[in-house]
Amino acid sequence: MNSTQPDPILGSAEGVQRRTIVAGAAWTIPVIATAVGAPLAAASDQPTLTFTNGPYSANGCGTLGDVVIRATTDGTTPVTSGTLISVTLPAGFTWSDGLTGPRAFPADGNGEVAVSGIRVPATATNATLTASTGGLTAAAPVSVTANQSVFAADGSPLGTGQPVGLVGLKGDGANAWGVTSSGDLWLTNGGPWAPIAGGTGVSDYYVNGGGGAYLKDGVVYGAGGAVFGSGQPGTLVSIEGDGANIWGADAAGNLFLSGGGAWLPIAGATGTSDYYVNGGGATYLKNGVVYGADGTVFGSGQPGTLVSIEGDGANIWGADAAGNLFLSGGGAWLPIAGATGASDYYVNGDGGAYLKGAC
Repeated sequence: MNSTQPDPILGSAEGVQRRTIVAGAAWTIPVIATAVGAPLAAASDQPTLTFTNGPYSANGCGTLGDVVIRATTDGTTPVTSGTLISVTLPAGFTWSDGLTGPRAFPADGNGEVAVSGIRVPATATNATLTASTGGLTAAAPVSVTANQSVFAADGSPLGTGQPVGLVGLKGDGANAWGVTSSGDLWLTNGGPWAPIAGGTGVSDYYVNGGGGAYLKDGVVYGAGGAVFGSGQPGTLVSIEGDGANIWGADAAGNLFLSGGGAWLPIAGATGTSDYYVNGGGATYLKNGVVYGADGTVFGSGQPGTLVSIEGDGANIWGADAAGNLFLSGGGAWLPIAGATGASDYYVNGDGGAYLKGAC
């Protein structure tokens, strides 16, 4: 049964008012407070309920800081001490005791409750805290910095000293590049992870075959930092490649290629949503269907819900919107056992790996 007993936090020696503390757990998301009642800009004699110290944020697998909620009878006068304010956690969040159900906490003399110890999951999106009392409701968003780890296809961690905050992953067998939310690139060959010199603030990248490249401010650079090829379209938003052979896409999904020389359009590859190029071939995703470089449908029994693809020649992995992974070697598409809820992945060379939330 969920406990409704608060943990008190005592005031200081200077006589600071007590606040009722609600024990929570360690997943934090930035919360934006909204209240049902009169507009914030206008004076009001209507009762209010607000999150007073948002927005909220936390690291995955961590704990959210104190969340303060205040209720008034007329926009100014606090509700009677002891008035219950109910708090509901976002999906995946828990109280400090591991339970998840809504809890009610008594307001202090200032009409406030301060909830602490809320535990945050490894990853969370669109997380919102809600509160209610006396017919009023309030909501506050929480932003979570994902705590994700890179795993090899056999489920073991890939490399040592993995950087915190990876949000993307690409690789060539045991050679993996990972990127943080700020666009900083890291690499490993199965040993320690290390930063890539100059690979900061990038918007896309690839690594496989004989090398890698990255996209920064719309320009493609080789791993050594030099501009790649000539006559770049100037509107590229993503890249994929195989050593010195690179495909790039513009915002409309039109594909271009370069082998280190001039950039050229790929006939028929327009309006694509994803693509890859490496090993023995290349494919692209268009309107949810995977096509080979020759424009024919790839494999049989496609899941029909794929939103992204990666591959190595004729071996392709695809993901649906829920992060479930499937594979095909040119024949039937099959689910990959255990690869559910993945946020990113790669496949080529000796195998593949995927990125998945883990505490």
